[in-house]
Parts: sequence; C-alpha cells; structure tokens
Amino acid sequence: MKTRVGPVPINLSIPENATANSTPWLTVPDNFTAVFNFNPPIKIEPDSYNDLILLSIPYSIPNIVGPGILPSISNGNNRYSINWNGVGFVDYYLPQGLYSYFDIAYQLNAQAVINGWIYAGQELFTVVGVSATQTLTITVNPAVLPGMIFPVGSVVISFVNPSPVTGINDSVGNILGYGTTSPDAVLTCPGSGNVPASFPAPHVADFARVTSYLIYVSTCVDSYSNGQTGQLLFSLPLGPFEPNSDASYQASMRYPVPAQFGTHSQIRVYFTDNSGGKIPLNLFQGNININYVISKNKSDGSF
Repeated sequence: MKTRVGPVPINLSIPENATANSTPWLTVPDNFTAVFNFNPPIKIEPDSYNDLILLSIPYSIPNIVGPGILPSISNGNNRYSINWNGVGFVDYYLPQGLYSYFDIAYQLNAQAVINGWIYAGQELFTVVGVSATQTLTITVNPAVLPGMIFPVGSVVISFVNPSPVTGINDSVGNILGYGTTSPDAVLTCPGSGNVPASFPAPHVADFARVTSYLIYVSTCVDSYSNGQTGQLLFSLPLGPFEPNSDASYQASMRYPVPAQFGTHSQIRVYFTDNSGGKIPLNLFQGNININYVISKNKSDGSF
C-alpha cells in the first residue's frame, strides 16, 4: 500500500491593506495577486492534492463601479442621464458601492438636492422592490417640486447605452432591470404633470451580479498559465451570505484538487468573479483567510 506524504498545512492570510503594505512574507505586485514567500520552500510530491479546510472572504466587491475598476465591467455601470425641463441630457454617476435597491433611491435624491431640484430631507425619487417578481418600480413625485408639478419641459430619465453625452456604454440600467435600450430604458415624466409618475421595470433586477468568488492558488495544477485562469481551489457561492459581511466556508467533506508537484518558494493567490474577471484585492474590505492542506493520497483515496 502506498502511504501518504504530509499532510502539509497551508495557512494564508491577506490583510485588508495588503496592497499598500508589502512584507518579506507577502507582496502584492499588481493589485490582483497576493504572493506568499516561503523559506525554506515547500516540496510537493507527485500525485498530491490540495484540500480546502477553511475559508473566509469579505463579501464586499461592489456591484456598481466606475470605469477601470473591475475587468468584467471595464467601462463601469454607474451612469444615469436626466434631461430636466428639456434643456438637454446631463450624465450623473452613482458612487462606487455594493448596492441594494434602497441605496439607489438615496443616491438619486442626494443628487437631486445637489442640483437644487429639492431640499434635503425631501424625496423626489422612491424605489420599491417587488419580491414576487424580483423587479423594481421607480416613482418620481412632483409634490416636492416648485408648484407641485413637473417642469413644463418634462423630466426624462435615461439608462440607454451609449451615454447621450459621452458615448460610453456605462449605464446602470441592467442592474435596475430597465435594460440599456429604448423604450424600456427611458422614463418620461410629463411636463406640468401633478401626479406621481411610476415606472415598473420590465426586467428582473440584477443586484447580485457577482454570485460567487473563485479562488486560485498556484499549488493547484495549471492554476495560472500564460495569463489564463485554470484549475481553481474552490468556488464560494455568495447566495447564503449578506452583502458587507464575511462569506465563510468550512469543509465537511473532501474536494481534492490536483497539486502542482515540485518545489515552491512562492504561492500565488488571486480571485475572480463568476464571469472570470479578476478581482482587485483592494476591493475586499476586510481580511481574507485560506486554510488548506497538501497531501499525497493513500491508495484508498484517504489521507
């Protein structure tokens, strides 16, 4: 009977500020990859496997971002455009964040205050979620405007791509369920109207754009080769967890992943979302902890 080697425990911790504070033990060369340095190196025998034991990752990657933040949304998805009183469209941008639908209403009203359309504490916009259909309804209330009516030139809210101002495809419409094409993505409040205008979204809202975090470590076979992702250590589903909390996993059974045999003076760790886009480490608002073991199986498949 062939006996095992190890197991070799691997405990990796990436602090929240790792991108700004390199140490001899941990470096972050490109904001996407954490490099752990080992001295002496780790020796992995042929026919060994990685087995995840414990994992904790902050569920904090934003679902609404500006350009150049997430590779999977290169242009960003935080823009909406408003033509107020017929003077022409102006682009507005939601601050980067991990949003739910009530956060959208807050930001829309905050911008309305900045523009001088309403006073602080008033609500021009309300956003209501319909749980049965997973859709939103945006309502614009003229009662808080001068004269308690919409401007004579109307109010038009557009989520259409591309932007009417910049020509960039960066609309927030898909997350809200209005899409990015006319007519679904254009909400028109009639000029001089005195009745709240409600706009049920025709599509399901997509605030849970990222449904899982994929964890790659270089001790897995072909975890990263020629710039392409390969064998992953684990895919952590986010559905059971609340946004802005720690998403964790403790193994109740084995999920052995083939290990890259040889001598390792470094272990490289990176993360992608479910679309395959790499996640910048500075977007994780908290510490990341990965505990796994490397072991050569017995002939019966046990450690």
